[in-house]
Amino acid sequence: MPDKIIIGKFGKTFGVRGWITVHSFADPKESIVNFRPWLLKKNSQWQEIAIEANKIQHQNTIVKLQGIDDIDAAKFFTNKEIFIDRELLPKLSTNEYYWNDLIGLKVINHANEELGTVETIFNSGASDILVVTGKKKHLIPYVKNYILNTDIKRKIITTDWDKNF
Repeated sequence: MPDKIIIGKFGKTFGVRGWITVHSFADPKESIVNFRPWLLKKNSQWQEIAIEANKIQHQNTIVKLQGIDDIDAAKFFTNKEIFIDRELLPKLSTNEYYWNDLIGLKVINHANEELGTVETIFNSGASDILVVTGKKKHLIPYVKNYILNTDIKRKIITTDWDKNF
């Protein structure tokens, strides 16, 4: 498993004094500011980013980064991914996984037909949804009715999902 994990992504700037919105992948979303330091990958090197201040504005997390004092400087961060050291995350119970652990896993169905690999994951409100890309794109709910087994070591998810669906 990678030692760095994506925990969010910077969005658009907020105001003219260097604030920027954050799209959090943490649960609850506002807890992203508790995982520090934030890291940004720049030219294959990790750069630490310090948060000077943070607040919730219109149900969005916004942050003021240290040394970023105007809108032009904040724009540099737009759409950049926010990483943290994996060791900062809470330990999980057996059969629990972080989304990052599932990205790139091969997905097969109960008939041993390959559906593709997990490209991304999103939450629909009712459940997490695996976006599996192969010969076609499958949106598979990550719930026990459809997920038969997740084998992180073998990098395979077995599902009860028809390849034509």
